[in-house]
Amino acid sequence: MNTGWMYYKGIYRGIEKKLLLYHIAMKQAGDSEDREKKKPEKTSSLEKEMKEYIQKENKRLLDKKINISMIIPPWETLSGITSPSLTTTYPGLAAGTGYEHEAGIEGEFKTGFSFDHTTGLPILPGSSVKGILRNSFNHTEYIKEKLGGDYPSEKIELLKKWIFEGIMDGKPVSIYKRIIFFDAVIIPGKDDLFDEDYLSPHTSMFSEPIPIKFLRVMPGSRITFGFKIPEKTILSPGFIINASRVRDLFKKIILDTGVGAMTCYGYGHLIDPNSR
Repeated sequence: MNTGWMYYKGIYRGIEKKLLLYHIAMKQAGDSEDREKKKPEKTSSLEKEMKEYIQKENKRLLDKKINISMIIPPWETLSGITSPSLTTTYPGLAAGTGYEHEAGIEGEFKTGFSFDHTTGLPILPGSSVKGILRNSFNHTEYIKEKLGGDYPSEKIELLKKWIFEGIMDGKPVSIYKRIIFFDAVIIPGKDDLFDEDYLSPHTSMFSEPIPIKFLRVMPGSRITFGFKIPEKTILSPGFIINASRVRDLFKKIILDTGVGAMTCYGYGHLIDPNSR
């Protein structure tokens, strides 16, 4: 079964009617402070039934085994692709949390997740990877350090425009001379791929935090990135950059910054399994 479909649609498929009846009843109860007293008695039984159903479906999702042989990177049949693989560290990876995923049921996952539409497998969208890398180029001295050379700021700006805008000498270049960012593929490690986790934001120092349940990728999972980088590019007289240098730069940035959501809480940080 398509895991993405299961997460966004399948989990709720068996309680659609009950969910509709519940929301109608709650709407009739209004938004006043005594809403809980005004709601019909039948909503309590609906809440209990939906909670039990969601708990069962969540377990089915978390127990789902991913067939690794089915994970085929989108660049598999293309040539000239560089695909560094990095491994998630504790507490894992959260991605796509901004996508809507909440029906108002106790026990459900409250945030979204990034899945490939066709395969249903978890991914990091290429646009997100590109955005992470682009943001780092706002710090010129950092990029100079990671490139490992004495590059003037003007050359870093040329590099930035070529990588992210496809512009050289003030003009757009052919797609064949640009870098293509593919969706990063996520592959389970020794353990299951998914687990549940909680975040408890404090909205006020006088109120109890309300835990937010979300889906995470387990530590030890492998993330394979895909970049199509021209073998050699002349950005200006005397400034030639090759694919291996760009690939190494991307890898260093990703290892430093992390990927996905909540990196400030430790999620999305990666290590290179080959550097141990």
